[in-house]
Amino acid sequence: MRNPLPLLIAIILGIFGATSFAQEWTRFRGPGGSGISKTETIPAKFTIVDYDWKVTLPGVGHSSPVVWGDQVFLTVVTGGTQREVISYDSDDGSQIWSWASDFVPHNKHRDNEFASSTPCLDPNHLYIFWTSDEKAEVIALTHGGKPAWQTSLGTFAGDHGSATSPILVNGGVFVFWDDLNNTQTEFALLNPTDGSEIWRKLIDWDDRQLKSTYSTPVLYQNSKGTQEIIITSQPFGMLSLDPANGDELWRYDHGFKARTVGSPVVADKVIFATWGSGNGAKDHVAVIPGTETKDGKPKVAWRWDNNKGLPYVPTPLYRDGLLFFWKDDGLLQVVKSASGEVVHGPTRIGGRFFSNPIMIDDKIYCGSRDLNEMVVVRASGDYEVLARNQLDSGVNATPAVANGKLFIRTNESLIAVGSH
Repeated sequence: MRNPLPLLIAIILGIFGATSFAQEWTRFRGPGGSGISKTETIPAKFTIVDYDWKVTLPGVGHSSPVVWGDQVFLTVVTGGTQREVISYDSDDGSQIWSWASDFVPHNKHRDNEFASSTPCLDPNHLYIFWTSDEKAEVIALTHGGKPAWQTSLGTFAGDHGSATSPILVNGGVFVFWDDLNNTQTEFALLNPTDGSEIWRKLIDWDDRQLKSTYSTPVLYQNSKGTQEIIITSQPFGMLSLDPANGDELWRYDHGFKARTVGSPVVADKVIFATWGSGNGAKDHVAVIPGTETKDGKPKVAWRWDNNKGLPYVPTPLYRDGLLFFWKDDGLLQVVKSASGEVVHGPTRIGGRFFSNPIMIDDKIYCGSRDLNEMVVVRASGDYEVLARNQLDSGVNATPAVANGKLFIRTNESLIAVGSH
């Protein structure tokens, strides 16, 4: 009788290999919020004939696609007072299911939408953070589109609406939200099984004229091997929380004079953050975690104020000691993460951008709002435009990469390209 062990091992490896391949993009900006994929099947240049599939979306939104297995999940606003979660088949774009929920509109910026927050995924649920009227809530759906639980978090008020996305931390669902009317920010870690609170914290703002937050947190693994939740916001600057209990670990709050929209970036030995305004100055700082002084503030590696090459909405990318800044008005700048030394730029790419750039293999992709293009440049210290791929409309959402495909949400469609 033949030894069945090699066959069994091959089957197990195949299953786990396929599973890990399929769960590449389960939150905003993908793995760890890095915006980076190692997939090698995505072409730099493509046209409509290269699409695997394209579907017309039934509504609007700026949220990003997220992927689990053979399902691509997306949120849209339909009819003005209803939001939908839609599941598409990643192979052919056919709709698997949809789930709708009514909401009460609230104040928002003209460039924002009521479906801007990107869901996150685990093996059991899809987790959605939504705001309605003056409340914030988290909704959990099964991968089959059935409601599992819904948790009301309390009051919400933001001057430009809401957009921050939930993330998974230590097996829990982490969210934070601002209450501009009561000048405070709340943080909560929820049990993924039933939505009950594991812990909840509140920070009161000071007396300054402050603005609400639109950045999404990231996780940082410190020198002890434990994780920290990193959040940026004008009211409290850059903040590190202990995932176990929500306690503050450290804070850098010097000079955050405007709102944060782009997310913090973990870049080797520094953590980088930006803040600014749409028409005003853009500032940033790179702090060195683990160097906190007695006042609880980490040391600063470098800092720039009012640099013309800094982004406001798009989050920078990091790889191999370099930070790539893709600015809202189409400037590209590359700097050394450890020192801030400029390697290249700023160089004008052209177009206007709210989508976050993502890195696939050795290429950077970013979709423009106004020129209806997916621009692709080389991820290096040298400036090289590889392609300007025409799309059917503008891009505000950040693309996703999974199952060997690039998923692009335009203002009108969801497009898959890569395996054609």
